[in-house]
Amino acid sequence: MEKPKEKLKKILIISGITSAVYAGCKYLLPLVIPFFAAYGLALLLEPAARWICRKTAWKRKGKTFRLPIEAVGGAELLLILAIIGIGVYFGGCRLLEQVKLLIDSLPELTRSFDRWLTGNCRQMESLLHLKKGYIVLLVQDMIRQLGGTAKSAAMPYLMVSSVTVFKWAVSAMVIFLILFFATILTLGKLDAIRSFQKRSLFHEEFELIHQKFSVFGKAFLRVQGLILLLTCIVCTVGLWLAGNPYYILLGTVIGLLDALPLLGTGTILLPWAVVELIGGRGSQALWLVGIYVVSYIIRQFLETKMMAKGIGLSALETLAALYVGLKLFGALGVILGPLAFMLIKAFWEILEKEEAG
Repeated sequence: MEKPKEKLKKILIISGITSAVYAGCKYLLPLVIPFFAAYGLALLLEPAARWICRKTAWKRKGKTFRLPIEAVGGAELLLILAIIGIGVYFGGCRLLEQVKLLIDSLPELTRSFDRWLTGNCRQMESLLHLKKGYIVLLVQDMIRQLGGTAKSAAMPYLMVSSVTVFKWAVSAMVIFLILFFATILTLGKLDAIRSFQKRSLFHEEFELIHQKFSVFGKAFLRVQGLILLLTCIVCTVGLWLAGNPYYILLGTVIGLLDALPLLGTGTILLPWAVVELIGGRGSQALWLVGIYVVSYIIRQFLETKMMAKGIGLSALETLAALYVGLKLFGALGVILGPLAFMLIKAFWEILEKEEAG
């Protein structure tokens, strides 16, 4: 049986580890996250870059010359960005076609909405035995007032938002350039970084952090990428089968919305289903609910099962880490919560091994 002092010591150690990990994730990680990302990208690019350097080596006057690994890695990164850019371009062109189709259909959609709204108002007038046109005029007046209020409220917001978007775009460009050049420079210093880690007094802790970040990064990117892809496919195919002419545009938007924390496919699909049901289109409402259910099952299954398996936590631990992370770190808690829990658990296991040894 453990003595009270030993229990108190363990409580203090756990509290210290938790506080250190929390402070690191909250205050230190946001400052160095581009360089962590650059290190991860450098590790991904390293095998191919070294292979190219080895295969393209040449000899002259008894000396062996190789291409700089930084230059090869930079070319690799540019090639990957070019492939992504081409995919985004062709996908964007297809989306713009559907946006144009939607804009061309707006007058007819507006007339259809007007007929639907007027018809329902007429039914209410008949049901409540009101004067013909009373509710129609009332709703029209409400819509005009709502439009005026929305316009007045939107103008200051748009002015502020335009400045915010511009600042965000500039910051994103700066971060992208830092990430690009940091990746290339890190690629050339990987051997030196490994040597420093091995010689460091905290080599075990460095190795642990490196291992956990690597495991978490691979699992998170694989699972979230798979969820995003499958959700977009489910929404696009489901809307196509439902006969929606904007299935690619809407399916992609809904799928991307599902990737945002605290939101999901239900943010659009469920209200849309209610509107379809009120309008007497029950089959369309069932299709939308079915798409939501399938996408929800995909996210819950992959996020709790595959993510938990990939990072070495149980499904319950992963769910608890996600919840606590959202409470402590906001939207980034989806990433930082499980990562912080992994680090706390790993550091505690190291201390237990040292005490047992």
